[in-house]
Amino acid sequence: MRNIDAKKLSMPIEGAYSYGGYYDVPEVEPVREMLINEGWKFAPTELNGAEFMDFDDSDWKPVDLPHDFSLIPLPGGDNDEQIGPFSKQSPGRNATGHVMGGTGWYRKIIKTDNNFKGKLVKLNFDGTYNETKVWVNGIMVGNHVSGYTPYYYDITSALKPVGEDNIIAVRCRNNGRNAHWFSGAGIYRDVKLEMFDPIHVDPWGAFVTLSYLDSYETKVNVEARVVNETADDEHVTVQVVIRSHRGRNVGNAHQEIEVRANSWVRVTQMLHVSRAVIWSLENPYLYSAEITIKKGDRVIDEFKQKFGVRKIEVSAEKGFRLNGEPIYLKGGCVHHDNGLLGAAAFKRAEYRKVELLKEAGYNAVRTVHNPPSKYFLDACDELGMLVIEEFTDVWEVHKTPQDYATYFKETWEPDLTNMIKRDRNHPSVIMWSIGNEIPNRSTEDALRIQGALIKRVKELDPTRFVTQTVSPHMVNGGWEQVQPQLMSLDVCGYNNMSDKMESDHEQYPERIIYTSASYSSHALDYWKPVLNHQYVIGDFVWTAIDYLGEVGIGGYGNERYFAKPYPWILANGGALDLLYQPTGEAALAKVTYTDEELLLFTRMPKDDETLSAWRWTNSINTYSYGNKIGKKVVVEVYSK
Repeated sequence: MRNIDAKKLSMPIEGAYSYGGYYDVPEVEPVREMLINEGWKFAPTELNGAEFMDFDDSDWKPVDLPHDFSLIPLPGGDNDEQIGPFSKQSPGRNATGHVMGGTGWYRKIIKTDNNFKGKLVKLNFDGTYNETKVWVNGIMVGNHVSGYTPYYYDITSALKPVGEDNIIAVRCRNNGRNAHWFSGAGIYRDVKLEMFDPIHVDPWGAFVTLSYLDSYETKVNVEARVVNETADDEHVTVQVVIRSHRGRNVGNAHQEIEVRANSWVRVTQMLHVSRAVIWSLENPYLYSAEITIKKGDRVIDEFKQKFGVRKIEVSAEKGFRLNGEPIYLKGGCVHHDNGLLGAAAFKRAEYRKVELLKEAGYNAVRTVHNPPSKYFLDACDELGMLVIEEFTDVWEVHKTPQDYATYFKETWEPDLTNMIKRDRNHPSVIMWSIGNEIPNRSTEDALRIQGALIKRVKELDPTRFVTQTVSPHMVNGGWEQVQPQLMSLDVCGYNNMSDKMESDHEQYPERIIYTSASYSSHALDYWKPVLNHQYVIGDFVWTAIDYLGEVGIGGYGNERYFAKPYPWILANGGALDLLYQPTGEAALAKVTYTDEELLLFTRMPKDDETLSAWRWTNSINTYSYGNKIGKKVVVEVYSK
């Protein structure tokens, strides 16, 4: 489709800018989207012909989504070679927590009804792992190879007439060694159908940005990508209403535009928001922008987008500021799994994760090493948690043989585009991380790829900062070789490198730094630079929550890092353990970051304990150890 400038085709109506009340939009509730998580069938095997309606799936297992098939118990039951879903034969071995991966098929029948009549229909996936093909009624509508980015397909032409059954078939393959942490497998996030008129706001097609903010007046820009998928030029009215959390109209505008056949128009309207409530960590207030398209008096599309009014700034002189106030980023690195729920992104599990992190004293998370679920970001918006959202762990050079580097050249741009379009309205997101500890063939290669990524991020979202995390062990030729990359970033993530900060600041005084991953065993050493230097804006401990995979990174007994074999499955680190119970590291965070005055924890009675740099101490908030009665324990006192 052609990109047509709305300024040439549209003219604002007099009085479109308003403080609310005199011009309202009729409230309509068309069925624009429908969650279809329930009523699927699943088979954990390679199959031929499973995409067709007449395929016999009577012996398949009924499942609801989200679903992670990597944690299904393996055939044959427990024996010397396997326990539950964990096996000595795992392709990823201890890196992925000894799970098997493999291929899984999903099928679901949907019956079209009057909601589908005359509508375009798109099938939206929030995340599948990882090589995924999708069919509708035997017609392949697309394939996707990134395990974490959202995507959708237009399935309108593949659907049967209204009233008939349609089969959606999805094949997910998680083969070989394609990650160095637990990835999960299958359709592990939401799936929904989106139905709208041929003239509509595109999925992820709205972007709300702050234009002006002071104590008396707030202006926001609402940008909408309006698409016309008909053969005729059309004249329509685009109306925008800003609604408060309680649904009150606090600002509105409308604009008449012409959208030419099979093309799209970017419509931007500025709105005054009366008595705006600012989004903050203490008061994470959300608004909704309701975008309505009318043809004459008829409403043909309505699109709703949540957002928050907030201002972010960062500099080497003043640090990070939220709404003009200085904020230390009290951060933790967080993988996407939910313990023994695996990668399945249940809404309650995602919210609980953020609730407990906030209770522990954290105000920021770094999503390692991939985009999180929409639910996770919704929770951060609603509970008041800042987010550094990371795109990928590799570019063109592999860390494991079958990882994302296999596809990066062909797919990075659509994957990055989808991530940012889905997530750029979340007020919790403050930075986009374009990579983690990226291995490269040369500085020239690194700068070429980094430049393309930064350019695309800024095209899609010029309002946030671009960062990347670096580590000495990924740099060929010494630390100076990475300086050209660091100079291209808005904010620089140093992994486990507090010793480089002061010397780098002397050489590059405008550089803004944060510890993107720090050893929990030296937590206070990493926090001191944040307190002492404005140019160091925060610290993100590795890790805030224990996770599956990277087995033994925290060390245990006399074993060294990554030495623990099957059947060990955990990293064995984290301020919160796998059940989200607080450890001594959480106690340290709480007395450091909050008003908590005193906490007592005890170390589990052990004759020998050797922990790695990624583990604080082996302690929990109890003194009851059952069969250890009569044994002495070490009491840890956490106090200001």
